[in-house]
Amino acid sequence: MQHIITNPIKNIFSGSWNRYLLMALVGMFALYSFFIARSVVAINQRKTLYSEVRTSQAKVSDLEIKYFNLASSIDIQKAAALGFVESKTPTFAYTHPDADTVALVR
Repeated sequence: MQHIITNPIKNIFSGSWNRYLLMALVGMFALYSFFIARSVVAINQRKTLYSEVRTSQAKVSDLEIKYFNLASSIDIQKAAALGFVESKTPTFAYTHPDADTVALVR
């Protein structure tokens, strides 16, 4: 019984199988290294993207504050001082829900 078990083990560790085992081991190590490197790169990219998103959100927030401050400071007197005049006939744009066109109604 021991002879049946030891022969395949001897064949595996003999010279003919060592080459394939070594190639498989090198291949697995290369794949493991590749996946570890890709994981590290992905983590670094995600950190960079998160910081860019935070910076963009802060810029958008500042712009919104500026917009609301400017919008609240505009009134009829300021518009008249800047040279705007009220239109005698209002102009409206009309879009039909079924068509991709815009009609100007005066």
